[in-house]
Amino acid sequence: YGYRLVMQAEKLIDEDPTQAVIFAHEGYKRQETEGAKGVLQKANTALSKKAVGMEEEQAERAYEILTVTAKDVNEDIAQTAVDRKTAYGYAATGKDLHEKGNNQEALVYFSEANRLYPEKDLTSTMMKETAQALLDESETKDGAEKIKIYNLLVNVKGLDEGIKTQAENRKLVIDILDRVNTLEKQEQNV
Repeated sequence: YGYRLVMQAEKLIDEDPTQAVIFAHEGYKRQETEGAKGVLQKANTALSKKAVGMEEEQAERAYEILTVTAKDVNEDIAQTAVDRKTAYGYAATGKDLHEKGNNQEALVYFSEANRLYPEKDLTSTMMKETAQALLDESETKDGAEKIKIYNLLVNVKGLDEGIKTQAENRKLVIDILDRVNTLEKQEQNV
């Protein structure tokens, strides 16, 4: 029976890699041969490649399947699947946080989603909107809080370069003003 599952999986790899992975994994569990392992490896690789172009729900399902089926035959594919599945979760959490007005935390989640899944743009539009809101919000904050926000904006992975540049420039102005104030204080003390 395991042999038939593996043979069926091999036929489905190009047509339906999700189904192929499921059949190959079941076949491999029943007969742990090098041939079955090879088919499972081929099916996992095909599904991993195809998942990048899938809609979110289908991709998440594919990555969930890969986290289970690839761990016995290819740790790299399994880890990539875990990372990408996690990235979808982080993107969703970031969106929720942004909608609740917690822009700093949202940006951290968006950045982590980009780090875990750089091949796919999960967050750029929402991230840019969040970063701009945070930049606008920073104008009402005190010096230390502004620096914290600017540092976050400068270090976020996948953020629009225009917003990063604005944050760097604003941080630079604060640094220069701090130095000038420090020098003035030193001169007064002398």
